[in-house]
Amino acid sequence: MGRTTLIEPVLECPLCHDGFDAESDRREHMLADHDPEELVTQLLAHVDAYEERGHRV
Repeated sequence: MGRTTLIEPVLECPLCHDGFDAESDRREHMLADHDPEELVTQLLAHVDAYEERGHRV
């Protein structure tokens, strides 16, 4: 039988797509390296897309 390897999910920055192992690292990166207004704009775009697919937010 083959070996099974568990792959840890990588958390991605929604702006630059850098990968992080922990949510706290990703959050720290986004706040330190990106403009807060751009983060809000990106978040609202994700919410709009989610709603367009018929989901409630």
